[in-house]
Amino acid sequence: MNNINTLKLASLSALALLTLSCGKNTVTRVESSGIGAAELGAPIGIQTENANAFACPNGGTTLIVFLDSNRNNLLEEEELVVSQNNICNGSNGNDGADGANGADAAFTMGSVGPSVTGENYSACHHDYLYIANSQNPSRGWLTFRHQGNGSHDQGIGSTGFQIWNVDIDVFSLASEVNGVIYCNLSWDPITRILSYTVVDNSDGLAGLQDSIQL
Repeated sequence: MNNINTLKLASLSALALLTLSCGKNTVTRVESSGIGAAELGAPIGIQTENANAFACPNGGTTLIVFLDSNRNNLLEEEELVVSQNNICNGSNGNDGADGANGADAAFTMGSVGPSVTGENYSACHHDYLYIANSQNPSRGWLTFRHQGNGSHDQGIGSTGFQIWNVDIDVFSLASEVNGVIYCNLSWDPITRILSYTVVDNSDGLAGLQDSIQL
């Protein structure tokens, strides 16, 4: 495909402008107006093509400047080549060193308390997620999610995720709606034991005690 760009120059007696255009078989023509045909020489053509592998091992472009005697925008055998130059791509750099492998994440998750018969929640109405700290076994992140709120998708509705730092060793799990306290909990970060006592008696489980080893 040939693309031609033509620039008209007024009141000039000679050609003195060269316009460069890149692309496969692209020719740029420079012409003048107000000059007689006898005074007008062959326009300069510029053609580009893919450089050969010997000249440019990593690929590149060959730039050919020629006199387009018959003004057909194509470089032909009888036309004079003014210059021919290769513009080569550089070689790929060396790959960087691989980074060190990270430590595998360790976590424990489940329900706080046994499942309530016929319901979609456990005795404490919450799930837990514990993420251990590989650098310090006594540290980690303890997260609770209120079960069954909204559309049962872990966070939609008026209650959702609650984050507790492991430094808090005594706390309660409650509903933001009506302030219902479901369970009282205690947490030992050294042994990773989460103990709970059911407070709410809506399901007849008030007083139930147990612990979870995380």
